[in-house]
Amino acid sequence: MRSFLIKILLFLLPLILLFVFIESYITLRPNSFNLKARYIKKNPDIEVLILGSSHMQNAVDPEFIDHKTANLAYGRQDVILNQRLLMHYGDKLSGLKLVLFELDYHTLTSKNDSDYFRLPWYAKYHHIYPYKLKMIDRLFMYPSSPEFFNRYIFRTLSPFKEKSKFNQYGFVINDYDGVFKRNNYNKDMIRETAALRLKNKHPISSPLNLQSNLRSLNEIIDYCHQHDVILAFITTPAYKTYRKYFDPEFVRYRNEFISNISRSGNSDILYFDFESDPDLDIRDFKNDDHLNSDGAKKFSKIVNRTINDIIRNN
Repeated sequence: MRSFLIKILLFLLPLILLFVFIESYITLRPNSFNLKARYIKKNPDIEVLILGSSHMQNAVDPEFIDHKTANLAYGRQDVILNQRLLMHYGDKLSGLKLVLFELDYHTLTSKNDSDYFRLPWYAKYHHIYPYKLKMIDRLFMYPSSPEFFNRYIFRTLSPFKEKSKFNQYGFVINDYDGVFKRNNYNKDMIRETAALRLKNKHPISSPLNLQSNLRSLNEIIDYCHQHDVILAFITTPAYKTYRKYFDPEFVRYRNEFISNISRSGNSDILYFDFESDPDLDIRDFKNDDHLNSDGAKKFSKIVNRTINDIIRNN
């Protein structure tokens, strides 16, 4: 029996070692997500906290902000995840003065499912649990989405793929690859292919998502008010092809929310619309709704001036 168990162990050992290597590689290798978590934990004197999805993640580099800033925005980070991040870190940030919260076309209608594969990342790096996680997802990241992590490992190990470069804030500083660059920033080509490219960009969203997100946004507003933190909603830049295919219903939801916060008379809640900012052109975008690194540098300086005005006047 003992001999049999030893043989089984020897057979499984290479698989166990491979799993340990993969799990260690994907959790310890520097990436935008874990670098952002590391930065905010080491800097409790953060003055400005940025929250949102990939639009904000790609748009504002704290390197160009005068006040000490952490950008915790990340791809597909919905309102609930952003709310939990604020609640988790807010009391730990002794100097927090301002929260910049993305309010884009999709913000009020997007919501991740309870089995969203990135939820274990938030548990591991930020220690927040918006939904109940399976035990295996609490312990390991790879089993949550082997397909995604296999692609990630291939991309990061391949000598033929350009590697992302990060600054200390977890911001990607060489982010140019996208459909705009691949089309040589040809306006006609980008315009002609937009309909097909954006056809399924925004699937039909349940009204329940809107209700859930509005509840979370009201909790964010209440939290900032109670802690004397200024809350500024920001609509990030989008190229005109993206704006052309907006769903009118989604736009109506957002406009109604903006009107409501404007009528509230709360001077601690602000709104800034940069969706069609004239200072940005086609070469500042990597695709229809995300800035590239050049665009981010340009837009970050615009946001910096806005932040300075807000803090100076409050």
